[in-house]
Amino acid sequence: RSASSSVAVDKFRHVKNYFKDARFWSNLEQVVGFLDS
Repeated sequence: RSASSSVAVDKFRHVKNYFKDARFWSNLEQVVGFLDS
């Protein structure tokens, strides 16, 4: 396994955790509300 692929896996895990974070969804709702206004 090369070092670059493990870095990609770490980034993917970080993104996956970010999407599971409720703060992300509340921020997304705020952004959508801002764009809608």
